[in-house]
Amino acid sequence: MSLDEGGRARLRRIEEELAAADPALVGRFRRWESAGGPEAIGPGWSVVPAWVLLVLLVGFTTWMAAPVVGAAVAVIGCARMLRRWPGRNQVRPGARFWNRWGQGTS
Repeated sequence: MSLDEGGRARLRRIEEELAAADPALVGRFRRWESAGGPEAIGPGWSVVPAWVLLVLLVGFTTWMAAPVVGAAVAVIGCARMLRRWPGRNQVRPGARFWNRWGQGTS
């Protein structure tokens, strides 16, 4: 973030006030390093490692694909059920009453 001259002067003033109030805090702050150290990412790099991007991509794809697969299974199941439905409701010749299990009663 770029700062104008007024912003830099304000930050210098805040740093001087903190240094006067607690010199040990300023020393720890200036020696601070990230928990992963400099080897967490390659030297000179400030990007996310490829394996993290791969994990995010696989997770997002799975999350988005699950409803699509579920809808496809439901549509195929309904289509098969509707295709078989007319054959179940046919009455055989000679039967006066027809029940669900295919046995005619007279």
